[in-house]
Amino acid sequence: MADSTTASSLRAEASEILSSAGVHLPALEADRIVCHALQIGRASLHAHPERAASPGEASLIRELSHRRARGEPLAYIMRSSIFLDREFEVDRSTLIPRPETEILTMNADRYMKKTRGPGTFADWCTGSGCIAITLASENPLWTAAAVDSSGEALAVALRNARRHDVQDRITFIECADPSEAAKII
Repeated sequence: MADSTTASSLRAEASEILSSAGVHLPALEADRIVCHALQIGRASLHAHPERAASPGEASLIRELSHRRARGEPLAYIMRSSIFLDREFEVDRSTLIPRPETEILTMNADRYMKKTRGPGTFADWCTGSGCIAITLASENPLWTAAAVDSSGEALAVALRNARRHDVQDRITFIECADPSEAAKII
């Protein structure tokens, strides 16, 4: 009988849990869960399937797999989402960035580059800050106001801004009324 605490066996177990729940691409999501729990890259997972997992790591993989099987989004489980090749922290106070938002952001970036800055823009309902942070990162002459009604979301956005080193060019504003935020900007 195979050891049930190797990366390979835990990956197979996670994949089965996800497959049984009807999760799309269960093997890929199992890889992401196992890599997250073991803090390794996917290449390492497949190159070293015999890697042993501690009882705590094995328990975490099973817990995360069951959460995903119950329908919890993988981004919330991992507290991370990729947006235009940048990693952003997300949690339940933020929305998970969507591909359509990437298109919107790319269009705004093209416009900003044409104007040759400097300038200021506002990101209403900023959530994780992915739009403001990406645009500030790509356009160093621009500054931004990131507005949200949730202090928890703004805390996530600020951590993301620090991670991408644009916190000095973004003003974070907690405000439910856009007309009040406009007075501040």
